[in-house]
Amino acid sequence: MTPNPLPPGATAVQPIDADRVIALLDSAGIRRALVLSIAYTWGNPSRHVEDEYEKVKAEIIKRVTDISHFARTQGSMPRA
Repeated sequence: MTPNPLPPGATAVQPIDADRVIALLDSAGIRRALVLSIAYTWGNPSRHVEDEYEKVKAEIIKRVTDISHFARTQGSMPRA
Protein backbone atom coordinates (compact mmCIF):
# COMPACT_ATOMS: atom_id res chain seq x y z
CA MET A 1 0.00 0.00 0.00
CA THR A 2 1.32 3.46 -0.87
CA PRO A 3 1.47 6.17 1.81
CA ASN A 4 -1.08 8.34 -0.04
CA PRO A 5 -3.27 6.03 -2.11
CA LEU A 6 -5.43 7.56 -4.80
CA PRO A 7 -9.19 7.39 -4.40
CA PRO A 8 -10.96 4.98 -6.77
CA GLY A 9 -11.20 6.44 -10.28
CA ALA A 10 -8.59 9.15 -9.64
CA THR A 11 -5.73 9.80 -12.04
CA ALA A 12 -2.24 10.46 -10.74
CA VAL A 13 -0.78 13.85 -11.67
CA GLN A 14 2.90 13.86 -12.57
CA PRO A 15 4.96 16.75 -11.20
CA ILE A 16 6.72 19.07 -13.61
CA ASP A 17 9.92 20.96 -12.96
CA ALA A 18 10.56 24.70 -13.19
CA ASP A 19 12.10 24.44 -16.68
CA ARG A 20 8.91 22.85 -18.01
CA VAL A 21 6.69 25.41 -16.26
CA ILE A 22 8.65 28.27 -17.83
CA ALA A 23 8.49 26.60 -21.25
CA LEU A 24 4.71 26.20 -20.94
CA LEU A 25 4.30 29.81 -19.84
CA ASP A 26 6.50 31.01 -22.71
CA SER A 27 4.59 28.96 -25.27
CA ALA A 28 1.32 30.47 -24.02
CA GLY A 29 2.73 34.00 -24.18
CA ILE A 30 2.46 34.46 -20.42
CA ARG A 31 5.13 36.85 -19.22
CA ARG A 32 4.33 36.92 -15.48
CA ALA A 33 3.28 34.19 -13.09
CA LEU A 34 3.25 33.29 -9.44
CA VAL A 35 4.80 30.08 -8.15
CA LEU A 36 3.40 28.79 -4.89
CA SER A 37 4.85 26.25 -2.52
CA ILE A 38 3.02 23.35 -0.92
CA ALA A 39 4.99 23.85 2.29
CA TYR A 40 1.80 24.51 4.23
CA THR A 41 0.90 20.81 3.92
CA TRP A 42 3.58 19.96 6.47
CA GLY A 43 1.60 21.95 9.04
CA ASN A 44 -1.70 20.18 8.42
CA PRO A 45 -3.30 19.64 11.86
CA SER A 46 -4.33 16.10 10.91
CA ARG A 47 -0.67 15.09 10.46
CA HIS A 48 2.03 14.70 13.04
CA VAL A 49 5.30 15.76 11.45
CA GLU A 50 8.60 15.84 13.28
CA ASP A 51 10.68 18.93 12.53
CA GLU A 52 7.72 20.63 10.85
CA TYR A 53 9.43 24.03 10.71
CA GLU A 54 12.55 22.58 9.08
CA LYS A 55 10.47 20.74 6.47
CA VAL A 56 8.46 23.88 5.67
CA LYS A 57 11.66 25.93 5.36
CA ALA A 58 13.30 23.29 3.14
CA GLU A 59 10.27 23.16 0.83
CA ILE A 60 10.21 26.95 0.44
CA ILE A 61 13.96 27.11 -0.18
CA LYS A 62 13.61 24.37 -2.83
CA ARG A 63 10.91 26.30 -4.71
CA VAL A 64 12.86 29.57 -4.59
CA THR A 65 15.97 27.72 -5.79
CA ASP A 66 13.98 26.02 -8.57
CA ILE A 67 12.90 29.35 -10.06
CA SER A 68 15.80 31.62 -9.11
CA HIS A 69 17.94 30.85 -12.17
CA PHE A 70 15.34 32.44 -14.45
CA ALA A 71 16.42 36.08 -14.81
CA ARG A 72 12.91 37.42 -15.03
CA THR A 73 11.66 35.80 -11.83
CA GLN A 74 11.75 37.08 -8.30
CA GLY A 75 11.53 34.77 -5.35
CA SER A 76 11.03 35.63 -1.73
CA MET A 77 10.95 33.60 1.40
CA PRO A 78 8.83 34.58 4.37
CA ARG A 79 10.75 35.38 7.50
CA ALA A 80 10.00 33.43 10.64
